[in-house]
Amino acid sequence: MRINDARFTEARVRALSENTESLGIGTLGEKLLHRILKYYIDPDENNHEIEYLGSVADVINGEGIFEIQTRSLERLVPKLEKFLEKSPVTVVYPLFSEKNVIWFDKQTGELTPPRRSPKRATPADALIEIYKLLEFLERPGFSIELIFLKGDEYKLLDGWDKSKKRGATKLDRIPSSIDTTVTVRTREDCVCLLSDSLPHPFTAKQFYKLIGHRGRTAYYALRALVNIGIIHECGKLKNAKLFDY
Repeated sequence: MRINDARFTEARVRALSENTESLGIGTLGEKLLHRILKYYIDPDENNHEIEYLGSVADVINGEGIFEIQTRSLERLVPKLEKFLEKSPVTVVYPLFSEKNVIWFDKQTGELTPPRRSPKRATPADALIEIYKLLEFLERPGFSIELIFLKGDEYKLLDGWDKSKKRGATKLDRIPSSIDTTVTVRTREDCVCLLSDSLPHPFTAKQFYKLIGHRGRTAYYALRALVNIGIIHECGKLKNAKLFDY
């Protein structure tokens, strides 16, 4: 997807100016991130939220179907199985390469000043979600578009520790600009997400650190990449299995 800064700015202004009562921070309205990306993909609102094959597609236009997923990609599996039989499908998955965190106190209605987060998403971070759609890679018409954004993340001060920040509710992420995009269509594209980011060979621990996750989900991601041949086992280092790509 080619970056169009002017179109993104227009999409952002339009989404932020609409129906602030239902779209404001902390409400149950459609998330602003999702809405901004819909306008960016297609400014024509008549092409948004279209009923198709018993489901609702985020955007349908002359280029195909676009599904914007800001959370778990596995939720798209039932839609993709139907949609790909009839149309090209692009899954749009946003990540933040730079973000400021702003805390919202629901009792006072106050917002804290923005504070730069040390977390910076990289292409490798997307593997923790992409692996859930590996069965669709290389199918005609299917692609995943990773959009790396800069912007603000709003969180509710409702966490369980004294600062009320640990385990706090994430309210919304509002992008200010597009940093870059990465298109994933094939297994080789997945390998490129790892390129120069891991040693040859590497351990599971090094892989988990790269994608920023541990535990069962990270294990499933690694095993899925092994099962389809993106990563392969290549020996042991003491008691740790070694992998390569």
